[in-house]
Amino acid sequence: MERQIRRARQLNKRNLVISVASLVLAGLAVWRGSELASKMSQKLEEGGKNLTSQISTRLRVQEVVWEETGTTNSSHRVSRNLLAAMSEIEAGQEMLSIDLSALEKKILRIPWIESIQIQKKLPSTLLVRYTTHHVRALGLRKNRLWSISSTGNWIAPLESQHAFDLPVLVNESTLSEQLEWLGALENALKPKILQVHEVGFDKGKQNKLTALVEMTYSSQRVKIAVVAEGLPNDESLGRLRRVVHYLIKNNILVSKIDLRPGKKVVVNVGKGP
Repeated sequence: MERQIRRARQLNKRNLVISVASLVLAGLAVWRGSELASKMSQKLEEGGKNLTSQISTRLRVQEVVWEETGTTNSSHRVSRNLLAAMSEIEAGQEMLSIDLSALEKKILRIPWIESIQIQKKLPSTLLVRYTTHHVRALGLRKNRLWSISSTGNWIAPLESQHAFDLPVLVNESTLSEQLEWLGALENALKPKILQVHEVGFDKGKQNKLTALVEMTYSSQRVKIAVVAEGLPNDESLGRLRRVVHYLIKNNILVSKIDLRPGKKVVVNVGKGP
């Protein structure tokens, strides 16, 4: 019995040694496998970088296509030479290294551009689509004449010799109200009958519109002032249409049309020739 116990103990020790050895061998195998996998991964990464580098050196800019989506009255301000100069893109430049976001910011430094989309067309073409601002009016800002977009944004200062023939908004702080009145006055009567030259709007107790317009009579054109209260509405615009048609039909010259409640609609009446 004692001999059997000793033999069992010896077998247990041998099995323990075998188990430990097996674990050590398994650990070594895992370590060697991990080291091999790491080396293989490193080689693949290096190979990928080399391949990317080879491809990048072959994909170079040969052509930049500038394409305007639609046209506006400021389209002529954006030339191909200006676009090329602001983009700083050079022929032969690597395509894959071009940062489209950074390129977009460079081109948007041209104030006349409203939006832009850039696409890489491999292997060698950049396609740049852009839109320009529609200049709706002009305005005075810091003693300079600026262009104003149809959305009420200040676009860029203008030189007198390059100015647009557009209405002037005289109050810098109420652009949205002035643009609303400008559109309403132009839509109320055809431009042949009523042409808008200036629009001003003062917020406060009066919320007063003062506009300078030009009315076309049968024999002449006369500049008159239009005064109203608040924002345009159907009542005031309908009243303006009726008054203008009556004045033109009867050839009655006036200096001002006042549409405010309680005010005379027509002042300083004079019979035309």
